[in-house]
Amino acid sequence: MAVYELYFSPTGGTKKVMDILTDTWENERKLMDLSTAEPEGYTFQQDDLCFVGIPVFEGRVPKLVVSRLKTLVPNGAQAVAVAVYGGRAVDDALLELTDVLTETGFRCGAAIEAVAEHSILHIYAQNRPDAQDTADLHQYAGKIQALYEAGKLADCASVPGNRPYIEMGGIKIHPEGNENCVQCGICAGVCPTGAIAAPDFSRTDGSKCITCMRCVSVCPTHARDFNPALVKTTQKKMAPHFAGERHNKLYISEK
Repeated sequence: MAVYELYFSPTGGTKKVMDILTDTWENERKLMDLSTAEPEGYTFQQDDLCFVGIPVFEGRVPKLVVSRLKTLVPNGAQAVAVAVYGGRAVDDALLELTDVLTETGFRCGAAIEAVAEHSILHIYAQNRPDAQDTADLHQYAGKIQALYEAGKLADCASVPGNRPYIEMGGIKIHPEGNENCVQCGICAGVCPTGAIAAPDFSRTDGSKCITCMRCVSVCPTHARDFNPALVKTTQKKMAPHFAGERHNKLYISEK
């Protein structure tokens, strides 16, 4: 039996949450980065436990992640669905993730909503996960472990959400490089959709970009970003949707 950590974490927030959830397990922990093609077609054992974490994009699971999860061969392994959001709302992302996992062949007896700093509007959920989040997530992991080891974790947790899922409008803004770009190509090497390519690494193919912000987070010269005025306007427009404190939540079903 192994504990797996499968994650899509362009800017590191989802990975932080996943590391907290799995760092108390004594079992061998295996990491799989869903931003690469490496996990495609991977075969699990029935007694494996897989924590699967995604960032919420417009209330949904990123399409790239859905397609890669569907290539996995679960063999009835148990999964814990983790939807990480930046302080607005999870909407239908957690339901969609549990649906994808169960349709692929996982059992999914637990699911988690977790908060991490927004990847574009950084003033929202700033510096989260924090100490309280860490305590929450450790508590959730303990409950999951106790039921799993006792053989009492159910096959399907009940989570909020709607079917059909909320429609994705498509983010119309994409980060570009400015005059500080040194054409190092690091961004192109880590872009999960291949939206950045030679000969000009400062440019972004808007038809491929999913605005995941990975290129921004890895740029050594801080050359890639949005127009500051655009970010400020968006931040002001979205402020009402981020009002109030957001808390982590555990959904777990027992046999």
